[in-house]
Amino acid sequence: MKPLSVSLVLVFALAGCHIEIDVPEGGRVTTESGTHECLSGQTCVITVSDTNFDETFVAEADEDYVFAGWARDNRYFCGGSVQPCRLPTTGFGNDDNLLAVLNSDETFFLQPIFKKENQVRQIQPGEFIEYRGTLTTREGFGPSAQSNVSARLEYSRSAFELEGEAVFAERVTINHASTGTSATSTVHLYQDDDGSVHTLADEDGARYYSLDNNTYGLLALPSPLVPGTNGTTRYRLLNGTDTSQTRASGMQSVLVSDAEPVSVPLGSFSAYKVTTEDELEHVAPTAGYSIGDRLVAESVQWIVPHMDVVRIQLTLRRYDSSGNLATTRIIDMEATRTNIR
Repeated sequence: MKPLSVSLVLVFALAGCHIEIDVPEGGRVTTESGTHECLSGQTCVITVSDTNFDETFVAEADEDYVFAGWARDNRYFCGGSVQPCRLPTTGFGNDDNLLAVLNSDETFFLQPIFKKENQVRQIQPGEFIEYRGTLTTREGFGPSAQSNVSARLEYSRSAFELEGEAVFAERVTINHASTGTSATSTVHLYQDDDGSVHTLADEDGARYYSLDNNTYGLLALPSPLVPGTNGTTRYRLLNGTDTSQTRASGMQSVLVSDAEPVSVPLGSFSAYKVTTEDELEHVAPTAGYSIGDRLVAESVQWIVPHMDVVRIQLTLRRYDSSGNLATTRIIDMEATRTNIR
């Protein structure tokens, strides 16, 4: 096996295009033939100068890491795939366009993405994940009604800004099979370099402000996902960025439990169980809410760190200002399709 590095580059005497392999911490890249190897932290270059080249590149993760796919970008091979990457020139034949590339001095790239086994991936605009399941509704203590629903979660760049942070809009659309109607909600998120996700604002522009950290944003998902992690945060929901204009106050707790096998229509995974409890009380009248109205949310999410939430059970209870239970909504959904790799 030939190791390649910045100082040891495979270069043929003949002109040819180049494959640059950049390997981050967490693994290595080899070929099925055993001819080439590029180790963690190395940049390796292979020059391809003829139509006899046919290599399949394999990303191998180190212990405690996972291979999350090949990087996507302009001139990057196999972007978004999690499969071994075959790069042959044997089929170029007499194709003048392909032969021109082969005989050029152009550089193309192959870059694996390795992540800590329990590190949450970085969100990318354009990603989506779809779900199906049931919605159970109940008014007060009356009878329950259940219906089949499907949902689509998608990420895009947000118009909201926070200094030093890229903010994303997480838009969820729930479709009701029985009525053909749909409902959409959006929250705005930002993410730390380690993958931790924070909720910045709701769809009305009200911003979350942590009273424990005196910062904008409420920790929604810690990263890495370490079983036993348990945190509670006191917060306010503000009208914009004015800390004196409080719309509601609340408390949220997040508990990470051990990874467990989960099978959903999307596939079978080892997923961390994350339980969140959130209680919010309105202290100012807003659209649809009176002073003293409370919302209590309890969610259990099964999260695959290099993907997203693959199953969710959410119970949302609303109480009026007198403490009477007004409505209950229970959602139970499993992932069916995604473009996240």
